[in-house]
Amino acid sequence: MSSGTLVKKTAQLPEDNFTSYLGMIIGVGSFAMLFIALFASYGVLRIRAGVWMGYTIGTLPLILLWVNTVIICSSSYILFKSGKSIKAGNLNTARKYVFATLCFGAGFLLMQIILWNTLIAEGFIISAHQAGSVFYMLSGLHGLHVLGGLAALMWLLLKLTQNKFKEKHGVMVGMFWHFLTVVWIAFFILVVIV
Repeated sequence: MSSGTLVKKTAQLPEDNFTSYLGMIIGVGSFAMLFIALFASYGVLRIRAGVWMGYTIGTLPLILLWVNTVIICSSSYILFKSGKSIKAGNLNTARKYVFATLCFGAGFLLMQIILWNTLIAEGFIISAHQAGSVFYMLSGLHGLHVLGGLAALMWLLLKLTQNKFKEKHGVMVGMFWHFLTVVWIAFFILVVIV
């Protein structure tokens, strides 16, 4: 006789979904508080600075920032379409949409690296001024979260491929990915445009 205990498999209860959703809401809420605190700190620094930035972002970096904004907004829309496919019961289409979202997310990070290299080559570096420090800190922290989002998308794609998918998986990954899109839009408006 085995010394291990037998665990009886039970059906998933509606409370399990509620707990999963609540946990994800708390997780996204904590990430939101982090970014809100950083944006608030940025606001204080910018208001206190006499001259915020003596450097003007060149045309190419500005184009790259706009392209990146279009990429992440498109990825969020594509992931939204995957949720619609899941609800319609079309898992093959949902897999394609999740894979496309994954590719767009990887493209977003690649564009970030290209953007950073372009800015560094133009002299926009962390140690040059506060604006550089804030830009790299916020975009770098967002990039780390995008890496986590890509891992979550890979996990979701694996669940869809293995037919071990539950609707809550898509909802939770979607919540996180759409949150990253909102954070990028806030970053783009507050740090780049304003």
